[in-house]
Amino acid sequence: MFRWGALTVLVAFLLVGGSAVAETRAWSLEQNAPEPFCNSEGGGTSIEFTVDTLARITLHVWDADMTIIVRRLIDGELKDPGVHAVTWDGRDQGGLAVPDGAYPYKLVAMSEDGQNKLFQDIKTAHVQCETPVGLTTWGVIKALYR
Repeated sequence: MFRWGALTVLVAFLLVGGSAVAETRAWSLEQNAPEPFCNSEGGGTSIEFTVDTLARITLHVWDADMTIIVRRLIDGELKDPGVHAVTWDGRDQGGLAVPDGAYPYKLVAMSEDGQNKLFQDIKTAHVQCETPVGLTTWGVIKALYR
C-alpha cells in the first residue's frame, strides 16, 4: 500500500532544494588544530581529512622547503570513505622535538592499487614554543578574530 505522507514529504524536500540521493563526500585536507601549537605542551596538533572512496593514503610532514620528510604520519595505508584524524606530536621520525617553524604537511590519496592519484593537498602547521603566542603575529591575528 502506498503512503501519501511519505510522498508528500519527499515532494516537499525536493521543492526546497533537497535531493533524494545521498550526498557524496568531498575530498579535503583541513588546517591542523590547534594552530600554532607547541610540541613541549603535549597533545600535539590534530590533522583531519576526508576520504571520498577507498584509497591508499599518505600523509607526511615536511621541512619548510619540502625537500626532507620530517615525519611520516600515514604511509600508504588503505582508508575507508569518511572523516579521519591523526595527531602530530611535533616530533620528527626519530622522536626528537622539531624546532619552531613552519612545517607543510601533504596528503596524497591513491587508488587502492596505487596506480592513480585521486587527491592531493598541502597545508602548513606552525610549531611555536619559544615566544608566547600572544606576543607573535599569530597571537595578534587570533586576538583580532575572537
